Amino acid sequence: MNTFLKTKLAALLTVFGIVVLITFYTAITVNQAKAEGSGTWGTATNRQSMLWMPSAGRRLVTEPVGEGWFTSGYNYRGFMLLPSTANTTNYPNYNTNYNPQHRVFVYVRNGETVFWGFRLTAAIRRRTNLSTSNNIRVRWYYDANDSGYFPTARTVGEGRTMIQYQEYNAVGGGGASGRPANAAAAANGPSQVTNTGYTGFSFTNDTGQDRAFWIEITDIWNEPIWDGANIDFWDVTVASGTPGNYTRINGRLYCKFWSIANSRSDKTAYASGVSFSIAENFRFHTDFGFFVPVDNTFTPDPNDYFVKRITFPQASGGWTNFFANENGPRNNLSFDENRRSITNNPVTNQPPPPNIQYPLFLNDPDPSIWQTTEPPTVGLDVVYDEKEAPLTGGEAFIDIDVSLPAVVDILIDLNGNGIYDEGVDLLISRNFTEPGVYQIYWNGEDSSGNEIESGAEVDFYVAVIFFPVHFPIYDLEYSNGIFVRNIRPGNLNEPNDIYWDDSLIPRTGPGITGSPQSIPVNLTGVPSPDHRWTATGDNGFGNNVTINTWAASYYTEVKESSSFSFYRIYGNVFNDVNGLADNLISGPSSGLTNLRVVLINEANRVVRSSPVQADGTFTLLRVPNGTLSIMLTTRSSVLGAAPPEQRIPAAWESVGENLGPGEGSDGIVDGILTGVVVNNATLFHANFGIRLINADLTVLKIVNETFPRIGTPVEFTIIAGNNGVSGYSNAREVEVQENMPDGYEYISHTVSRGSFDPTTGIWTLGDMNYGESATLSITAMVVDHTDYENTVSITTPTFEEDLTNNFAAASTIPFVIVSLEWLSFEGWAKNNRTIELKWITSEENEKHLFNVWRSPNGRDWRKIASVPNEIDAGNKGRYTIIDQNPMLGINFYRLEYQDLTGQADFSEVIRVDLFKEQAFTVFPNPHKDSFQIQALNLENYQLELFDAMGKTLQVPMTAIDSHTIQVKTQHLPQGVYFIRVFNQEQSLIKKLLKD
Repeated sequence: MNTFLKTKLAALLTVFGIVVLITFYTAITVNQAKAEGSGTWGTATNRQSMLWMPSAGRRLVTEPVGEGWFTSGYNYRGFMLLPSTANTTNYPNYNTNYNPQHRVFVYVRNGETVFWGFRLTAAIRRRTNLSTSNNIRVRWYYDANDSGYFPTARTVGEGRTMIQYQEYNAVGGGGASGRPANAAAAANGPSQVTNTGYTGFSFTNDTGQDRAFWIEITDIWNEPIWDGANIDFWDVTVASGTPGNYTRINGRLYCKFWSIANSRSDKTAYASGVSFSIAENFRFHTDFGFFVPVDNTFTPDPNDYFVKRITFPQASGGWTNFFANENGPRNNLSFDENRRSITNNPVTNQPPPPNIQYPLFLNDPDPSIWQTTEPPTVGLDVVYDEKEAPLTGGEAFIDIDVSLPAVVDILIDLNGNGIYDEGVDLLISRNFTEPGVYQIYWNGEDSSGNEIESGAEVDFYVAVIFFPVHFPIYDLEYSNGIFVRNIRPGNLNEPNDIYWDDSLIPRTGPGITGSPQSIPVNLTGVPSPDHRWTATGDNGFGNNVTINTWAASYYTEVKESSSFSFYRIYGNVFNDVNGLADNLISGPSSGLTNLRVVLINEANRVVRSSPVQADGTFTLLRVPNGTLSIMLTTRSSVLGAAPPEQRIPAAWESVGENLGPGEGSDGIVDGILTGVVVNNATLFHANFGIRLINADLTVLKIVNETFPRIGTPVEFTIIAGNNGVSGYSNAREVEVQENMPDGYEYISHTVSRGSFDPTTGIWTLGDMNYGESATLSITAMVVDHTDYENTVSITTPTFEEDLTNNFAAASTIPFVIVSLEWLSFEGWAKNNRTIELKWITSEENEKHLFNVWRSPNGRDWRKIASVPNEIDAGNKGRYTIIDQNPMLGINFYRLEYQDLTGQADFSEVIRVDLFKEQAFTVFPNPHKDSFQIQALNLENYQLELFDAMGKTLQVPMTAIDSHTIQVKTQHLPQGVYFIRVFNQEQSLIKKLLKD
């Protein structure tokens, strides 16, 4: 395997035939404890990561060569740290070309303080007489008319306002105010904040607004620095708080166009052509790089960002420019042309103006200002298909569903080496500028237009890039590998794959022209760090050209390697209720969504699988030639593994399967369609029949005597069956529950099948085929006089659509002979306190008694009184009693007459309501400090007071008499409360208001 694939395929996760790439890296984190400046990149003495104030000069024809050697030119090297305007006599094009977007900004909240210091590597000289000075003039400005991140005012009239001016000696040995002594001092930061480091100059944002400030540096003659200046140790620290109690805040310093120098501190040595190896002398620091926030413009929040970090560990470039954008070196061509690395203008040997867009930070942009966005989502699927006749061969559709704009790059690798080979492989790139669902097409041909046969091996590399971040670099001689990492959202420091297109940069011939060590074009991603090239001086692959590398703000990569099998099998899963009764697999869709079909080859290995859609259809893609089987199952499968267990949902059963729309089946009803032969053609009508398991149990109960006399036997006959009109399936684990009342004593039983346990009343029948039935006969003795409904039920775990015939009952009314006729029974409430009951009987000829029963619900009875009967021959018996303690609300009453033999007869049941509408009284309502509750027999009830939130309250309660209680509420606030009066039989609630 080549180097590309060894790193690319560090780990593979196979999911339904899609191979997703997962690469593991060792994360490199930036030291946030360091000050915001040169120390952020490192303090190693054998490294250089210097700010470079670009030369504002142009060698004039009249100047000696030795005096005007520096010809970089501010118009394409940038204006970082340079003044907004210049003397038009000495710098005739300066004011026209000046770009305020090149400024170094620091964003400061109102009341925060900025500390700063800069150390230059050498004295600066004046253009006119070449006199030198160690002093520089530093000015900090803000735009009074713009409190945004990138103010542009250049003059006082436009709003440019100076907040600090400082002239000081920035060159020389040791430290001084505003001049860090060394790399460690700059890294430690200002002593006013850290109690170590260096003494920084400072200013406080007292403008009343959060805003961006920028810095401008001139010589002591107020001119741009003629031949540029290297700033080796520097710091800009934002702090909140007050003197003696400052807190440093990183992530506030940024610039869109950084000018950085290394290995060039001695310009004279460079000018005289001294040879040195960039690979060995003063490369950039290991942590050298930038953070970039990319605004997610497709969210309502204007301040949410993807944040990436790019580092160039131990790279080298002399004087190099770094910037970032969404396009690449250019933005006026097609998206794939814009992102290509480019050479200089062949006439002027100058690059085009830099395409600057995003700010580059030294630290993670302050998340309280540049907030984190939500990650996007992507759906991606590669679908092969057979072309429609008369065309031959196959084609592919790459279906993309993206929640944000995205760039999609596809490598169709036809020789399996994992990289793009021009003239063999194909590259397809698309830029989707809106979220949505898209499709990319491949016609199934190689780069020469030759049709690729079915079964040919094809590797697809698909990279979906959201908000691509391009990092063009001008004049970087040597790259030791570019490293891009995710900062947020997502896993901190998650490494990213990187991309490039160096096809426009010459790389033929020996020596430096062969210095690139990376492939020319990488549109499908390789793990960072990569994109390497070498140099032995000012002659590397990136010398005086713009090399572009990009990554994704968020990304998804998929690699799929498989044979280009483009035949299909189409089929259906029907809800075939009649099974094979008509010899057809047909019917409506089952409506199930958890079914899959699995394609199995002759070696009993899974070659494809597909979900069954809600309409019952399925499509097996990329089907190879051969004799195959198709399994219907709910189980997942693994490509290349043995097939899973054949299983459909528990409530369903297979009824047949067939290849073809007509009559017939494959012979065995098992949910597996065998003998499927694919021979260079797509197949249709691979049909499966299933149906909902639907047993229909029935039960019937018959008693031989409806009015048995106490002391005589009765016989109950129970008939159970699986033969209802709505069923067609067998039933599993059938049981019948016989519920014989206590008024009967079991004697014996017989069953036609199964077993009956008279103790539990369970008749166990086991499995019952459709159409079967069974009988249970039970003989019992009547031992009580109560009327009974003797119930029975039948159950099974098998699904039943109709349960209405699963219950049955046989009523019996046991009787005794008594000499009594009930003529009337009635009752009513009196004085809202008692209930009066009256009844009349006739034909009383035996002296005994009446029992009076009361119930709150008609089921639970309690005897409350016994009344002797009165024998008065020829006259009707008239009786009256008073219930002195009735229940609040509903009262049910019935009478029981007992004769001398112990035989009993019951009257009808009557209902009498006491205080039905107002069971208790609360007054006064509203109240101030107390209220009273009055109700009948209040001592038999409990009281509870709670507030409007349902919280129970503790309040003093005093009983005045058996019907009245006083409640004191002087400690409660005004509001709505509720009083509850309750016992085991009933609960009543009233709302009350405290003023």
